[in-house]
Amino acid sequence: MQPKKIIFDTDLGGDCDDVVALDLLLSAHKAGECDLIGVSYSYTCRTAPGCIYEILRQHGCENIPIARMDIPADSKPYAGTYATAVVEKFGDENTPTYENVPEAVRFLRTLLAGNEHVTLVVTGSMSNLCGLMASRPDDVSPLDGMALMEKSVDEIAVMGCNFWHENAMNPDPGYIAADGTLMPVCEWNIFCDIPAARYAFHNCPVPLVCSPFELGFNMFSGGEMCRYGKGETPDSLSLLVHGAGEYGQHSWDPATALYGIYGARPWFYKTVKGQIVIDEQGVAHFDTLHGGRQCLIECAKPREQIGADIDRLIMRLFEQK
Repeated sequence: MQPKKIIFDTDLGGDCDDVVALDLLLSAHKAGECDLIGVSYSYTCRTAPGCIYEILRQHGCENIPIARMDIPADSKPYAGTYATAVVEKFGDENTPTYENVPEAVRFLRTLLAGNEHVTLVVTGSMSNLCGLMASRPDDVSPLDGMALMEKSVDEIAVMGCNFWHENAMNPDPGYIAADGTLMPVCEWNIFCDIPAARYAFHNCPVPLVCSPFELGFNMFSGGEMCRYGKGETPDSLSLLVHGAGEYGQHSWDPATALYGIYGARPWFYKTVKGQIVIDEQGVAHFDTLHGGRQCLIECAKPREQIGADIDRLIMRLFEQK
């Protein structure tokens, strides 16, 4: 069986769990368990593409191509503290800048035009995914974005939304009201581009699996890699500068990558299929009454065990050297 082809669409540079997810993908890539064919970037940190490159280069994978979202003119660029620290410490003349990596939508179209049976792992805003879906035929492909995805994408694994107001699973204590009810909130990846999220979930032409906030919350990973590198490697420096603790960081993005690479079992189980709906305030709702091709994943093992398995898989990167 051919390894699963994966495109990683990330907002690395904000939270550092994207770095842990990237290391997990690279570990599977080097072990022949997946083929990471590209990394696209979906936030406003201008040093993030360089940081992504340095982590790829750290693990001998610098030939994996990188692309970036066009920063809207009215957006305030994010400083990206750890991304900047990585580029300043490890960068050289080969390190790409934001300006000299390609734009994400055309990049995604190019990868999908040349590949089939692709899994998209999306751990940032839905901006690049929305742009891909809305894209028109061009010199890359005679297909529009929807048709190109139907031809080439098997599944999308998305980190986004929270549903604790609907299922009361693992709520953030800060969002429990005085009367004990759970307050619905707009999760960060959705908040970054609510119109894109509403469009993408409503119109997605392929199966989509959502790893919600409450799944990766209090599931820690990255600590082993951080202790191994001690800040002398791009990945460990990212976590240390961001302030990740002894046990690493919450595993929102690594859990999504884990599913994207290996599927649900043995770590997760899937809910029934339905349709994720994002309201005008960015709050997510899951409609299972009217059918659909979308589902959520929920933990089938203790969070501590899943986090430990993520760390175990990542540490293969260093055993291979």
